[in-house]
Amino acid sequence: MSARGVLCLVLLAAPAARAAAPAGATLYERLASRVARDPELGRVGTRPPPEVDAMGWLLGEWDVLVTVSATPTMPERKNRGRATVERALRGAWLTVRSRFQGSEDLDQLTYDALTRRFVTVQTDSFGNHNLTTADGWRNDELSFDGEVVILGDRVRLRQRWIRKKSDAFQVVNEELISGAWVQVDEYSYTKRRAGR
Repeated sequence: MSARGVLCLVLLAAPAARAAAPAGATLYERLASRVARDPELGRVGTRPPPEVDAMGWLLGEWDVLVTVSATPTMPERKNRGRATVERALRGAWLTVRSRFQGSEDLDQLTYDALTRRFVTVQTDSFGNHNLTTADGWRNDELSFDGEVVILGDRVRLRQRWIRKKSDAFQVVNEELISGAWVQVDEYSYTKRRAGR
């Protein structure tokens, strides 16, 4: 059942669940109890989070330049691609669908009003799938952080979304190595003009 379906069932049960759910309560009982104590929870999912609406500048078509950082054993590498950013799931999520030579990515971004954190779910054509979170925008930067698995290698990754202008932003990926953040790659996005 979808989260929306769960929420609908919870809202139906909420009037009967004014007190805290008893020990051993089911998922629906616990959720109904929370909604009864905090009616604002019942409105989650009925409209896009304002934090996602504020990121509307991301919507559209983008040219992407990927630069993989040089290391002592590997030279810098570059790749070009295109990305489309659209709203999904009643506007609650932004999806970033990217195509590069040799790979495709589908990233999803939202704001979780219950935890008060931004969430990104990253998937790609290699089968990688990861979830990271961020506290919020600081100036023009949104910094996601979490333990991820990439092609079977577990790493601590920080992904910094940096707004340069209304038509340009970067995503900088850094790995925590021996207690220091090391940049591993950078995605530079430039908004496509109509007709290009």
